Amino acid sequence: MEFLINEAVQQSKREQAYHYLKEQIICRRLLPGSVISEKQLSAELNSSRTPIREAIQALISEGLVVSIPSKGYLVSDITYESITQLYEVREYLERFAARQAAIMIYPPQLKFMRQLCAEMALQISAQDYHSLTCSDIVFHHTLIEASHNLILQKLYSQISGQIERITNLISVNPSNIARSHHQHETLVQALTAQDADAAEKIMQQHIAENKLVHLKSFAPNIFGITRV
Repeated sequence: MEFLINEAVQQSKREQAYHYLKEQIICRRLLPGSVISEKQLSAELNSSRTPIREAIQALISEGLVVSIPSKGYLVSDITYESITQLYEVREYLERFAARQAAIMIYPPQLKFMRQLCAEMALQISAQDYHSLTCSDIVFHHTLIEASHNLILQKLYSQISGQIERITNLISVNPSNIARSHHQHETLVQALTAQDADAAEKIMQQHIAENKLVHLKSFAPNIFGITRV
């Protein structure tokens, strides 16, 4: 019994460290290249180093942390190439999810996605961009869940943290926000009509255009954009 209690405590500490460190990275309180100190995290979270180390290993598997000999653990860098590769995979996964969801989505999930669209419209009107970003993340996760494909869900969970971190790099652009919201609404319409071809096409365009927005923001010189 004592062993089970200790194991549960260790797991709780590991989960606490994982979520704490992941939020620090995604919200850019820990920037790319920042050193991650096991000793410092142990003190901050009042934890032994073992659950800290296990949390770091989980984040390495998600691409948010890297281990470099002689340097230790660092927050992973964001490069033009990494954004390109990430969004190539994201497009493939979400296109498939949209196609599957058009066939497999449950009515409560569809209702929830409609509600999210309505909430996002209000958030856009109020210029509440923090809440809008949160709603957008939930919208895409709901689509993945609506595919009812467990392997797809597991694969997406491995890259979702990187997607959220990159999203937080982008400056607010009303025209991009309006375009993205319209695509969300048309996707929900396609899901309602059980039109798998349309749902896949909408999602392909949605992710491809978001990829271009991120790349332009990250490397404007490549696209001939001058920042004021």
